[in-house]
Amino acid sequence: MEFPIPMVSYGRSTARSFFSILKHPRFQSKMETFIWNKVENGLLPILESICRSGTEIDLQYILQRFAFDTVCTLLFDNDPESLSLDFPYIPYSKAFTDGEEACLGMLLPHSFGNYNKFLEWEK
Repeated sequence: MEFPIPMVSYGRSTARSFFSILKHPRFQSKMETFIWNKVENGLLPILESICRSGTEIDLQYILQRFAFDTVCTLLFDNDPESLSLDFPYIPYSKAFTDGEEACLGMLLPHSFGNYNKFLEWEK
């Protein structure tokens, strides 16, 4: 299905606006400040607690929660606080992870997927 020309130009102008916001110095400063605070007050204390307790945990699981909190706070100005010691269940975090994987699947070349299968990285 082809989209009419106005829709395509609208999509392009929206994308340009979005990327110009990402490049804006105030947004980058806010993002840097927030991420440092989240690392110091969220990620490091959790990693220290896990190390002290001696429990094993998947680091990717922790980093996914860190990424989820970061994206939600920067885009929606709402920290879901999924990165905490009790690891609360947040239903829309699964949708976020699924969407992230779908986007990466569309952006990565097909040959990279074959490479993953060859190395047996995929499940």
